[in-house]
Amino acid sequence: MQELSGKKSDKKENLGGWRWQGPRLKQVIADKFNGNASALARICEQIDGQSSRSHGQRLSSYLAQKSIPGFDAACVIAQAAGVSLDWLAGGPETMGTADDKGHVAIPIAAVSASAGNGADMFASQEFEDHVIYSRDLLRREVGNGRRLAFISVSGASMEPTLRPGDRMLVAENAGAPIIDGAIYVLRHRYAGIVVKRLYIHSDGTMQIRGDNETTPIGVIDPQDEDVEWTIIAHVLRLERPL
Repeated sequence: MQELSGKKSDKKENLGGWRWQGPRLKQVIADKFNGNASALARICEQIDGQSSRSHGQRLSSYLAQKSIPGFDAACVIAQAAGVSLDWLAGGPETMGTADDKGHVAIPIAAVSASAGNGADMFASQEFEDHVIYSRDLLRREVGNGRRLAFISVSGASMEPTLRPGDRMLVAENAGAPIIDGAIYVLRHRYAGIVVKRLYIHSDGTMQIRGDNETTPIGVIDPQDEDVEWTIIAHVLRLERPL
């Protein structure tokens, strides 16, 4: 992994169209790893096979602004942290704009789980309205750098957890580590998008199942080059009127 060192006044380097901003790395370590850079280094090791000690040393150098990562290294950090490379290197904080009172407008996507292909559910042309959220609340629960959207539930396979018409706050997966038993929005290459739980097996494969389904509808094998299922987003919160 190439590292680009520079003068102190040259801390924003061009990374294939992105411009590195050191404070973002410090922010994501604080938000997602409780300030523990070693935890991020261990995930980096799982991704590219280099030792967590080496990653830890480089992260320390980046945090101290003694050097900046090359493009490949930045990609590994972004994937390990579950944020987009665009955000890590200086892009917008979230998908939505924040006002001076600390509110963020999160878009309502014009798609629903179990309907449509969901290919552009985070694209602006697919938005039909917005929901206002507290930026501080989002930082505590989600962290920064992942695009957010609301989508609605269609179908009864996740009842009683999710009911048809329920609105879910979802975060773009963006390479984030998968949480065993959590709910995700998935896209099948032929059947469109669904919302299901993922259960991780000891061999690394993931079983796809609805809460009221007795058998899984599919399995995701990260080693399989024939990609049938794509993990689009992690379901974070359910918004349901009483």
